[in-house]
Amino acid sequence: MIGIADYKKMINYKNITNGDSILYIESNGIHHHGFSLVDKLLEEFPEIKKESICGIEFMDEIMKPPYCYYSCLKELIEKEKIHGLVNVAGFGMARSVERIIPNGFSAQIDLDKIKIPTIFKCLRKYLNVDDLEMLNTFNCGIGYIVIVSSLDENMVLKHINKYYTCNKIGYIKKGTKKIKFNNSLKW
Repeated sequence: MIGIADYKKMINYKNITNGDSILYIESNGIHHHGFSLVDKLLEEFPEIKKESICGIEFMDEIMKPPYCYYSCLKELIEKEKIHGLVNVAGFGMARSVERIIPNGFSAQIDLDKIKIPTIFKCLRKYLNVDDLEMLNTFNCGIGYIVIVSSLDENMVLKHINKYYTCNKIGYIKKGTKKIKFNNSLKW
């Protein structure tokens, strides 16, 4: 993509601070960055094509086009209500979040709060990998991570939930480890 950026309108991740809330907007599937691994799975386990994901054939489920989150985020960005924003795609959730956390702060994420879509449960069954590898490879049901002031949390949740399901999964605190996972994913 080629374009022109208006730096005055860009999100300044340096605004992320102690006590900020970490929210996530649910994704509707694996999106395009998980396809290389799925392609390998299809090669090794062709029977995966016979899986039914909530009544939808496996191939139809993985080919769903991803949500376009711009409409629900545009107004919040313009009003400077967002301190951090991460599209969880190519690097998975863990590595994507680490990239925007300023030095001296830590994202405390409660894995128990993430609703795992059935497609990821199916993939994990065939992959036989641990939670961290799933989070580093796939979005695991997280389309975007949104970091906001705790004072704006309720307003932002209400706004985004008009478009897509959005929930709180953590907070920012002072610390040296960029991301700390608490609890575990519910498979």
